[in-house]
Order: sequence, then C-alpha cells, then structure tokens
Amino acid sequence: MVIPVCFLSRMKNKVFIITGPPGSGKTTFLNNLVKELRNLKIQAGGFLAEGFWVDDTRSHFELVDLFSNERILFCKKEPHIDWNKLGHFYINPSAISFGEKVLNTANISQFPICIIDEVGPFELQGKGWFDAIRRIMEDLPEKPMIWIVRENLIQTVIHYFGIDNYRVIPATSDQLERTVSELVNFLDTAVPPNIMD
Repeated sequence: MVIPVCFLSRMKNKVFIITGPPGSGKTTFLNNLVKELRNLKIQAGGFLAEGFWVDDTRSHFELVDLFSNERILFCKKEPHIDWNKLGHFYINPSAISFGEKVLNTANISQFPICIIDEVGPFELQGKGWFDAIRRIMEDLPEKPMIWIVRENLIQTVIHYFGIDNYRVIPATSDQLERTVSELVNFLDTAVPPNIMD
C-alpha cells in the first residue's frame, strides 16, 4: 500500500530518528540518551513509552512525561470496550489526551528538543500523535525532534511527513556517545533557566 505525503509543505524541523528491529532496545537507548542530556543540563520535552513484560511477552506500555515524570497507562493487550485496537494492543484514549497535552506547542516551546516515542502505524492513519506533530511543524518549525520509528517504517514515515532534514540512528550502545555529541553540537543553545536550574 502506497501512503501519500500528508502535508503540502515539506517539514522544516530536523528529526533524529532512533530505530532498530522489534525488541532491540530503542526506548532503553532513548532513555539513556535523555539521561546523558540531563547530565549536560539539557532537558528534553515530550515522552517515552515504557514497555512492561509478563511471562516473556509485552503486556502493556506506559507513557512517561520526560519533564514531570508523570505517567499513564498507554495501552494493554487485554480488550477494553472503549479503547481502539492497534495491532495486539488496545489504546487508552486518556493516554492520547495526556500525550497531546505533553506535546502542546506552548509546553514544547520551553524545551530545546522534543521527543516522541513512537511515530508509527497509528500516526500513519492520522491518529495518535499526528495532530500534535502537525501543530509542532506549523507553530515551531525550527524545533528539533527525536522520534522512535520502527525499522520497517522509516521510509514510509519520512515520505508521509515530508521530512527533508533527518538523521537515522541505530539504537545500539556504541551509538550513544556519538549521538549525545551530535545533539549537543546541533542544539548549541542554552536551556531556558525555568527548565533546569
């Protein structure tokens, strides 16, 4: 199935795409990256989707606000009558509201970089973080972002969102230090004092 470009204008934002095969530790890599940036007094806005396991299988995910550390159940495998199904999981609509609040442009404008874990099938259907991404693109076109994208969806996501300025980073331990250095050099900016004093 061919997915058309969803925006008439090309995306100006620089997007760092963290990727790897399923179970490769993309979120763990991103979490370590966030910690290293914090050590350098760089506080990212956005969220991580932390996965939990039961009997060697993913049972559910929680969204974690990177600034407040507030978290909410994002999705689970057990059916829920009012939740949309995506793949093997049922998505909590309250978590979508939570994520949209975290990605609100007034909030994200306070941070030097925005993190979204992840951009994938939901967004390619115009759901999930699609609207939040569109608003960031329109209102904060210079805001750099870090997205987690599944390996098999990279080209589709790049095409769909019209991304011209991007860097694909494999979620491997030997890439962490290099990625931190690259981000710091790219940002080359002071963190607003009300974020990390």
